[in-house]
Amino acid sequence: QYGRERLGERGEEAELRRRHRAYYRDLAARARAEAFGPEQVTWFNRLDLEQANLRTALEGCFATPADAPAGLSMATDLLYHWITSYYLGEGRGWLERGLAAATSPDDVRGRALWADSWLAVIQADIPAATIRLEECRRIGERLGDEPILAYADLFCGMVAMCEGRGEDAIELYERAVKRHRRTGDPVGLALSLIRLSLACSFLGRSQAAIAAAEECLTVCDSYGEGWHKA
Repeated sequence: QYGRERLGERGEEAELRRRHRAYYRDLAARARAEAFGPEQVTWFNRLDLEQANLRTALEGCFATPADAPAGLSMATDLLYHWITSYYLGEGRGWLERGLAAATSPDDVRGRALWADSWLAVIQADIPAATIRLEECRRIGERLGDEPILAYADLFCGMVAMCEGRGEDAIELYERAVKRHRRTGDPVGLALSLIRLSLACSFLGRSQAAIAAAEECLTVCDSYGEGWHKA
């Protein structure tokens, strides 16, 4: 409170808030880039400790219309934080607030749509996940964006499994695996292989399940990653 009063007297509060937002947007982006690796637990713990600052930065982004796309990108970068730190509802709230504020059909929105769909699937809100993924796929096809389409396939596969459509899910997961291999995204590839392995196992295709799991282990080991490997 004292610090805020002093900043207000000197006319520096707005600039400090801008720098604060920029710092935590950068922190979230670094966490997304580096969390699939040996520093994974360090990043998860760091973000959990920074939760109050992350909230403040996101609130600041969405308070300024021009900063809404940056806030949406930041909320998406924090996807694993929302999941691993048990902030599912809050994370989904930030994503949906950002999606309502930043409506341009660009890659930022496409990425946020599939992130929001995953949180919806975890919360068993399949209708909402389906709506998000339909828009996500439209954006990916319009932009010719393979990463967005790869994640749309992955999470559409999760929806299919939730609806009891195992064969459709396997087809979608296999497509996601191929796309993630082409784009060189180890996170998406690991996730897709895990889900493919589970779906094949569920349908009694043990050899295919083991093959997908072994490939996933190889990917994780090559990056020193532990969460997906487990």
